[in-house]
Amino acid sequence: MATQLRSIASRANPLASRGFVPQDQGPALIRSHNLDDESVEPLAHFAREMNRELQGDGLLVTWYDGTTDPLVLFAEGDCTPQSAEERDMAEMSLAVARQPSGSARSQWRLRGEVAESALLTTSIPAEGGIVTITTLFKRIGQAARVRASDTAARLLPLVQPFFKMWSLRLRTLGRVKALTSALDNSDVGILLVDSQGQLTFANNVAQSMLAQDDGLRRKGNALYGARLADTLRLQAALEHA
Repeated sequence: MATQLRSIASRANPLASRGFVPQDQGPALIRSHNLDDESVEPLAHFAREMNRELQGDGLLVTWYDGTTDPLVLFAEGDCTPQSAEERDMAEMSLAVARQPSGSARSQWRLRGEVAESALLTTSIPAEGGIVTITTLFKRIGQAARVRASDTAARLLPLVQPFFKMWSLRLRTLGRVKALTSALDNSDVGILLVDSQGQLTFANNVAQSMLAQDDGLRRKGNALYGARLADTLRLQAALEHA
């Protein structure tokens, strides 16, 4: 694992050396409103566990695809929006994401000229972009940095597979939602059942038909015909599907 310690202080700006970077000097951050709880929760749980292991004071997880500003996936701790900490973490995340690399790695940077405050960013190449996890340490000495580096190295083999699976899951959920939307917008009633004949999906038209109780009935997730003969034919059709 490559670990580097560099300062992001601007010598031309005395305020920057103390961590006070003007807002217009930092990279813009896009805050996603498209990720629901089902998508975010696995990521949030993993990120919190990583931050706990590293004993950091703040955490920022971003996605960068090389064409837009970084997208915030998750943030907690001393990483409040528009704060100096967030701007420093965003700058670090973007700088690391722009470095060519084919594998996950971690890098250090000092926050200004105060050696006790530092950032540790782990970059994870993923399909279509880079995920970065930046941890803020408000006060950290050399020995603690070594321990944090060792911890990051130990976690690194787990990080890349997790984000690979998470991004795959996210794309799958996106496809499912797109398919569901397409089916719901159809003017034809569509019912999906599993191998046991249990209803797993009904689009808007089908739900309206079931609500009218006209020829086809629903009890729980089971489907029935209006008459016994219809129910038997329906079950036979499902068994031979």
